[in-house]
Amino acid sequence: MLFTLLGPFAFHLPRATPPLPASRTTTLRAAIPACVPSDKVAELVEPACLQTLSAIETEQIELPPTLANGPVTATYARTSVPPAEGVPPVVLLHGFGSSLETWRANAPALVDAGYSVYRLDFLGLGLSEKAPGPYSIERWARQVGAFLDDQSLDAPVLVGNSIGSLVALQVASERRVRGLLLNNCAGGMNSKFSGREPSFTPLQQAVAQVAFAVIDALLAQETLARFIFDRVRSPENVRQVLGNVYVDGDRVDATLVDSTLLPAEDPKALAVFVDILTGDPGPRPADLVERTDAPIHCFWGDADLLTPLDGPTGLLFRGLADAGRCSLTIAHAGHVPHDDAPAAANADYVAWLRTLA
Repeated sequence: MLFTLLGPFAFHLPRATPPLPASRTTTLRAAIPACVPSDKVAELVEPACLQTLSAIETEQIELPPTLANGPVTATYARTSVPPAEGVPPVVLLHGFGSSLETWRANAPALVDAGYSVYRLDFLGLGLSEKAPGPYSIERWARQVGAFLDDQSLDAPVLVGNSIGSLVALQVASERRVRGLLLNNCAGGMNSKFSGREPSFTPLQQAVAQVAFAVIDALLAQETLARFIFDRVRSPENVRQVLGNVYVDGDRVDATLVDSTLLPAEDPKALAVFVDILTGDPGPRPADLVERTDAPIHCFWGDADLLTPLDGPTGLLFRGLADAGRCSLTIAHAGHVPHDDAPAAANADYVAWLRTLA
């Protein structure tokens, strides 16, 4: 029950696995960001995960003093394929507790379709710096904006999953984007948005507010927070949760699990975990949609237990689709539809992106 309230924040410690031969790890270690302990790299056995790690780059992101005390380090992966004239760059934004590896099956397909693709790890997540809080949708949007400026990416297409979709909407409310491709958009940075959801009855709102006040109080106790964090990130719990998040069990493979191993090695990961779960949920999707005129397309998994189609956010975008404000494709998938049903997602993505030309 507690994990359902917390959401799929699946950090855990590495499993005991045989080390890779020295010939495979020596070269990789030179390319992998310094934040990754070399002994942990040696414990990873999945070539796909290692290939992603070796492609990750490190960037110093300058944020306003209200969002960070000095430069912070973010990680990202990009393609070297130059886009054709008039073709917008595509920036992929992951969800809560995830990383840029979530786009493992989508980035190559988009590159093959002629797009220049960037995958960004949010601050505090993936291999980006576990910077001090507070964390917020607005802070991540500022990070994305700083990254776009640094890379000279004008009017990109932003593709998000879960909170990544919410961040994409926030960015679009502040600057020009070519389009937004939202995958199972979250209702907030955390589930506290339910305490002020207009479609809920006053009683439902009150119950949610009390429940999350209790969680805040529990997580304010460092010893108890550590206990909860260690249970949440256990390998057994992570596999079970991912099995509930995905429809296709075969997609919950060692690569997916390995890609969530390394972030938990940072001693500051617990503080990030607590800050995100106890922070303000941020702006409502409905309010952000009103603040942008960018084209919006949604790719939604119909078996999502976290943001179901008949929940507040799902109903919002179904209504927007009925009104012609956005387009909507429904796929048989869970909360991470782009990785759960990648073939369907890639075909849908490319077809919609072609309409922006």
